[in-house]
Amino acid sequence: MIERISWGLFFIVAACILIASGLGFAPEIGFWTILLTILAVGALVGGICNRSWFAILVPIAFLCILYDDLLGITDITPWPVLGAAFLGSIGLEIIFRGNHNHQHVCNNGLHRHHHTCNNGETVFDETTDNVSGSIIDMRTTFGSSTKYINADAFEAANIQCSFGEMKVFFDNAIIKNGVADINLDVSFAGTELYIPKTWRIENNARASFGAIEFKNSTGATDGPVIRINGFASFGAVEIFCI
Repeated sequence: MIERISWGLFFIVAACILIASGLGFAPEIGFWTILLTILAVGALVGGICNRSWFAILVPIAFLCILYDDLLGITDITPWPVLGAAFLGSIGLEIIFRGNHNHQHVCNNGLHRHHHTCNNGETVFDETTDNVSGSIIDMRTTFGSSTKYINADAFEAANIQCSFGEMKVFFDNAIIKNGVADINLDVSFAGTELYIPKTWRIENNARASFGAIEFKNSTGATDGPVIRINGFASFGAVEIFCI
């Protein structure tokens, strides 16, 4: 809701600026500058909604470059401000994304197990008795990793990948409740998801300066639903059905 309102207001303001510029009531702004501004602000809005530092600071840096004359900051554009955005993003990612190992939380009275993995090849097993569901956290930063999800009651996977590569195999995961979620947070990284062909994919994920690609279709019509949510900024997510 907030993102839709922000987009709507931005396009309205952009339209007003374009008309005012054409009538001579505002400093002349070129068409390409307006277009690049729209793209940068779109990435910024998406970054704020998805709490991605890369997708917040980098678009701000691009906006500073586009309007450096107006802001009087030509001495720090383009490379100093871009470098500061990249380094600041890395620092904030490290600070606000700590590892939490085997946390137990309660959601609506149901105890869920969070399994967090580090870089490298890891096998996740959900074997805990008296647990109604399983949520698995995966994080890779400045490295590559391969994950195999073996869960008898899979409900959600939270995937964070920054400046690295991650492959996640879900072919041994079982969705008992009919619906499960894969939540993506991919920045300056590549992520490959291998989904059982019997699952029906519902894609709600978005990309900014990146791509989310489906390499083949499941063709499933009555299997469990896997909802793919989240955001990819300056990165690529490839989804394979196996």
